Amino acid sequence: MNNLTAQLNPINNLTAQLDPINNLTKNVNDIINALTIIKGLQEQIKELTQNNYNLEKELNTTKNKVTRLEQKVTPTPTTTNKLTLKKIKTLKKYAKKLVLKATLKGNAKAVKGKKVTFIFRGKKFKAKTNKKGVAKVTIKKRKLKKLLKKVKVGKKVVYRVKYGKKTVKRYVKIKK
Repeated sequence: MNNLTAQLNPINNLTAQLDPINNLTKNVNDIINALTIIKGLQEQIKELTQNNYNLEKELNTTKNKVTRLEQKVTPTPTTTNKLTLKKIKTLKKYAKKLVLKATLKGNAKAVKGKKVTFIFRGKKFKAKTNKKGVAKVTIKKRKLKKLLKKVKVGKKVVYRVKYGKKTVKRYVKIKK
């Protein structure tokens, strides 16, 4: 009886013949869509290892969406360290001691526990900053006498302080 109704109704007969063709074209379209998605994913595969991506598949469709997840970017703090060296107006050639002081501040706050190097007449002295950011070196009489032995009265002597790449240089005048 199905054959009889198919012969009597030409529209049903036509749709019955076209149905396998429609199914075939749907399958080919699905394959083409999948290949384009794969090709797009292959182009982005290098970035997938470096960045986070989310693959979303829309329901009832063949479309896939690759979206980049937003990452929380924490800005790297840039600390601007400021190094200052206390001025010494004059230094007696036979002084009992010499005190060198430097202050280290980062973003207008004292920096604690950092190593600072003082250089006086080529000799290096190291000190750490305290909680106020002050590093202090005391050169005793015996060592100071050796350092100033060949310096004449009235001359200027260079003293420096270093922290990382920052250097501050000052001069002190030797008097009798």
